[in-house]
Amino acid sequence: MARPKREQTAQTAVRAANMVKFREARGMSQSDASRFAGVDKSNLYLAEKDKTTPSNDNLAALARIYGHRLDDFYEKKPPPMDPSLVPAFVLLEPGVDIDPGMLAKARAFIEKLNDDHAQALRERAKKQR
Repeated sequence: MARPKREQTAQTAVRAANMVKFREARGMSQSDASRFAGVDKSNLYLAEKDKTTPSNDNLAALARIYGHRLDDFYEKKPPPMDPSLVPAFVLLEPGVDIDPGMLAKARAFIEKLNDDHAQALRERAKKQR
């Protein structure tokens, strides 16, 4: 039995366009994105062409590595990426070209987390004395 054609809508077209836009903004190839997100490269290709509907799990994984929320895929004017949403292993992976400004923001965020954690440990040690 032939599978019915999936209906392409304005919403799916926006999602597909944002998938490409977010990936390219990170300077990633489809291979990089599929490797980091743990999604099949052919599924990513088809989803970016609006030929298939990606699972919510795959979209969530892609959103994470692109520094976006899941809902951002469906926004006609999505917000800029948020470095605080991107896992450090993606930010620091050698061989992946990353915008230097975004990388600086991500490093600053990680340093702030480390400073905040160190401060919390110092305060806890003071209380225990």
